[in-house]
Amino acid sequence: MIINKKQVAMTFVLTGVLALLPACWPFGNKVETKENQDLYVINVLDKNNYEDCRIAGSINVPFEEVETFAKDLDRKAEIVVYCANYSCTASSAAAQKLKELGFENVWAYEGGTAEWYQMGLKAEGKYPVLGTCQASYLSAANEHVAQAEAPSVPVINAEELREKMCARGLICVAKAAEQAEEAPQQAAA
Repeated sequence: MIINKKQVAMTFVLTGVLALLPACWPFGNKVETKENQDLYVINVLDKNNYEDCRIAGSINVPFEEVETFAKDLDRKAEIVVYCANYSCTASSAAAQKLKELGFENVWAYEGGTAEWYQMGLKAEGKYPVLGTCQASYLSAANEHVAQAEAPSVPVINAEELREKMCARGLICVAKAAEQAEEAPQQAAA
């Protein structure tokens, strides 16, 4: 077997990249693990848009990586997909792709980061975001336009998403902890 310098160099580069992946991988904390998780709130925008502003408790899986990410997930897990705003179609396209892969509980949050951010300005703390939130689309009008036909995937609104996230402790952590404390007391009563 003949190995040339180009193959050796490529092997070193690939090894270096693989060694760095764990430090760069976006699925490292409790909220973002796949094991025993039953709700995923997925931002399908590119990494730069995700880093600028995102729904607290959500993870970033760029649109083109959704299928790969989903291959190891439980098909019964609840998944909410969102992108930038009502004008962005990536959330509904990603949700449709997940439905085609056999996921049973998938929703598109079509208001996206912009709606969540704008609602958070009106009700501080109720719709938490992370990032510097500097992108211009966040402040622009974000009007829902009625579609001529019914959407091909279920749609979830901001309040419904917030309730799902609170119930799972992705946001509203104090509320989730309070509910956990109340549950044993109610069972004992």
